[in-house]
Amino acid sequence: MKTTGKILTAMLSTALFSGTAIAQDSANNVSGNVTLASDYVYRGISQTEEGPAIQGGFDYAHASGIYVGVWGSNLNFQDSNEATIEIDVYGGISRDLAMFSSDARTVSWDIGALHYDYPAAAETLNYDFNEVYGGLSLAQGPFEAGIKISHSPNFFADSQKSTYYALTTSWATKLPWAPTFSGGIGRQKVENNTRFGSPDYTDWNLGLSVSVAGVDLSLTYFDTDLKKAQCASTENCEPRGVFAISKSF
Repeated sequence: MKTTGKILTAMLSTALFSGTAIAQDSANNVSGNVTLASDYVYRGISQTEEGPAIQGGFDYAHASGIYVGVWGSNLNFQDSNEATIEIDVYGGISRDLAMFSSDARTVSWDIGALHYDYPAAAETLNYDFNEVYGGLSLAQGPFEAGIKISHSPNFFADSQKSTYYALTTSWATKLPWAPTFSGGIGRQKVENNTRFGSPDYTDWNLGLSVSVAGVDLSLTYFDTDLKKAQCASTENCEPRGVFAISKSF
């Protein structure tokens, strides 16, 4: 993530949300994922100076709904060559709300915590930070929607309290290639905007994804309401399309 009066930006791209809600299963489950993307975008802002990213992680989900995971990506911060890698460690619990669920509808909740780590950056930069999050999701047929709130007591680069509100939706179609359409909108609020490097802002995205021979292909458009003069690095806040190839195992 990049930020501060001379620094700005941050994490989890293709999934769009950090902290992964893992569906309940009758057995424990270990899974992994790897992604090649044309850019790494976190909450609407590029983390790689519009350059490509290699990302991947592992998740463990218990039958009780408890999960833990680790995820990483390369970085490129314009004002520093020190932060070249981001590693995120997270854990939480996700379960269905039986009273609101049925054979055709599933309502679930998810709460957890996430630590963002930038191991190559000097401690004096104060890049590392923690977030807690909570969310609700609805899945009915091909349609899914979710709302999530993430809060950090001291956000990236010592910018003090931060809260991010996000709403996501997706729709799996029966068209040829079975494409899934997705969209999301979020609001980033930070207590110390000077340290963060921008005022509070809104970001949004629209995406299209398909699976071919066990590989996921996606194309997503990202944008924010930040003006050029409000962004620490003008290019990183511009609207962009991101192409990604992902494989889960």
